[in-house]
Amino acid sequence: MMLISNSKMLKKAQREGYAVPAFNVHNLETEYPDANDPRKYITPGKLAMQKVVENKIIICGSAGRI
Repeated sequence: MMLISNSKMLKKAQREGYAVPAFNVHNLETEYPDANDPRKYITPGKLAMQKVVENKIIICGSAGRI
């Protein structure tokens, strides 16, 4: 597996028009101080990835197939 720097990853994402999910635990702790259940802070990333996968399925022409 080839490793790249964050700046290269972000520049490639910007150039090719896709988003790179970000997660900031500090903001989560400030916004939801009593959130100690991982399902609460994993959900936004999970939903973002679901949208990415749905988009890829549509792009590949596999929408509606089993």
